[in-house]
Amino acid sequence: MITSIPPTYETPTPVDLPRADISAIAENVRKKVGYGPGDPLEPVVVKLGGEIQYVDAGDDSGSIVVEPGRFWICLPNDTSLVRDRFTIAHELGHYVLHYLYQNQRNHRNIAYLRAQRYGSDQAEFEANWFAAAFLMPAPLFREMFKQSHKNLYAVAQYFAVSPQAAQVRAESLNLRE
Repeated sequence: MITSIPPTYETPTPVDLPRADISAIAENVRKKVGYGPGDPLEPVVVKLGGEIQYVDAGDDSGSIVVEPGRFWICLPNDTSLVRDRFTIAHELGHYVLHYLYQNQRNHRNIAYLRAQRYGSDQAEFEANWFAAAFLMPAPLFREMFKQSHKNLYAVAQYFAVSPQAAQVRAESLNLRE
């Protein structure tokens, strides 16, 4: 009887790029997949070869599992749509930065990757920077912030994110209310 050895999943290794470079990668990916502000993210995930699964929350506030040729993003059943959207974009950040980028640009050989959305290490910061830039591209964010007379609720609604996400993005772009 032959038994297979279960794969060993790596955890994300930071790419150690500045926030501006990660934002540029996110905006490039956004353009390549044809994502516009407020668009659904599920088609993006499918286009990239993944799927979304909803799970009982427990300790999982969002995670991604990557295997050769496929990945899936797990979301808790009990969170809001805007929270899920940021989580999906965050997990896509792990996929793009800590799997694709590491394998292609840094010549790593990562076959299996697992990331859970908790903690505050550099890889988590990078995934958050990616998510913010993907969902709220800087030039358009600045324009909407100005057009809305700095109304973060209106900006958040336009980008289909939480007011808290819009506030953090405004602060990261040095915009003041």
